[in-house]
Amino acid sequence: MKKFLSILGVLLILGCEPFVTEFPDTSNPVPYEATSKSKVFWTFKLVEVSGTDSLLSGTWKMAPEAGALAVGPEPNNGDWWSNSEEDVTTRACYFDDEYVFGADGSFQNVLGTETWLEAWQGVSEDQCGAPVAPHDGSNAATWDYNAGTGTVTLNGVGAYLGLPKENNEGQLPDVDVPETITYNITLSGNTMTLVIETGTGVSYMGGNIKVVTWNIRFGIARFPFFGDSCGDDVILDDATIEENMAAIADSLNAMDADIVLLQEVDVSSKRTGYMDQVKYLLDNTNLNYGCYASMWKADFIPSDGIGRIDAGNAILSKYELTDAERIQLRLRTDQDGLTQYFYLRRNIVKAKIPALAQGEKDLFAVNIHATAFATDDTKQQHINKYVEVLGDIDANGDIFVTGGDLNSVPPSSVTDFCLSDMCDGDDYHTDQAEEEEYHKEGSYFDNFDGEPDILVPLYDTYDVAIDTASYNLPEHFTHAPSTSMIDDTTATMYDRKLDYLFTNGTWDSGSGRTHQAAWELSDHLPVSAVVNLGGE
Repeated sequence: MKKFLSILGVLLILGCEPFVTEFPDTSNPVPYEATSKSKVFWTFKLVEVSGTDSLLSGTWKMAPEAGALAVGPEPNNGDWWSNSEEDVTTRACYFDDEYVFGADGSFQNVLGTETWLEAWQGVSEDQCGAPVAPHDGSNAATWDYNAGTGTVTLNGVGAYLGLPKENNEGQLPDVDVPETITYNITLSGNTMTLVIETGTGVSYMGGNIKVVTWNIRFGIARFPFFGDSCGDDVILDDATIEENMAAIADSLNAMDADIVLLQEVDVSSKRTGYMDQVKYLLDNTNLNYGCYASMWKADFIPSDGIGRIDAGNAILSKYELTDAERIQLRLRTDQDGLTQYFYLRRNIVKAKIPALAQGEKDLFAVNIHATAFATDDTKQQHINKYVEVLGDIDANGDIFVTGGDLNSVPPSSVTDFCLSDMCDGDDYHTDQAEEEEYHKEGSYFDNFDGEPDILVPLYDTYDVAIDTASYNLPEHFTHAPSTSMIDDTTATMYDRKLDYLFTNGTWDSGSGRTHQAAWELSDHLPVSAVVNLGGE
């Protein structure tokens, strides 16, 4: 980085304009949607409990068995979710609902005093409760069977089969309540199997949500990049980038997260073959939506052949993201004006996930990448802003899941890694070292009063995925410099914790995990946890 700035300074002195740069301090995150995803098919299995000689007329209920409701990428497929045998008991108020096909062509949902309600219907959590209009059978409706197309159509606002939120236009509440719904139908004896295509993505069926945070180091794995390790290299070959990103995608699929918070993602950078890594991950994982905010964006950087760069933070989700916001963090004040002008514009990314709202409470995902190398109080200002953003969500009565690379060690941790992080030729902690460089930037965590306890407000206020009894254990370390594995004599894969997950809700007890098996894919390790939603 210093070499680049010295070259830049010479060019400016000579009157050159070395590159055009964009600093999106106020721009909103770029939205993404997967472009090559399977469609969503719901399958419902019903059984006739009373009927006539007519093909459909009679009373039907959901089959009281596992797999009666299923959702997946194709008809009759439950890869994404299906009900269990236990659900038949837990949701007994749903499995006794009646779907009445009148011989005169009338149709009625007969739900009794209770049915199964989900958060989008205004309850605090998924539960049995009084039917909610218009899905309460109060509106007149009719049915029509087309043997030629193998479909049955319900006509009437609020009439439905299987689940009230699934329809041909998508999923409630993301679309308007339709006046008609058409299902593909297969009849066999007293069994009716219905299939409906409801769009792209996956529907939220209540229950817990898995969250992952991961600094993926722009897909270069343990490559000795000049900017953040002891290496001198800049450009990684396209084939290796593709291989690394495929491995990252495989890891995310294995974790099966609902929400992923990523730091250090490239979308159009020479150093990573101009790959749009957000799009790549959406198209190669079970995640469907994303938003991205630049942290470092320049058309051309002359130093070491870096060229064009666009790197930043992203939120990926199985469920649609809305109201995405990029929140600028303060610039460093320990740099000269020229360095500061061309330095990273760190930020917080926040997005709402409407499908995961719990009654009146919206759910937000919040992603942060705090400063790593500042020697002033910039890190304190970044954490202060982070606490402020989270506090605003909490004060509004909403829910958040949040995390990222905070570049801070937990309270009561070792704060000095200068000697273990030294490169050949470095000189730290000696009388010969210059005063301003006595400590290695990014390796020392006591640069200002209070820095060792900078995360205490987060630990004191919110639920943390890796609890205070465990956060300083080696099995939860998340970082070591990439060059710690550059030769056979040094084998430090991880030696400190810098990456975190918090919520103002509740993490499922014991669900917090640090995925240290992924150490070869980045200089940071992913952290995951399951947050309790829907009262389960």
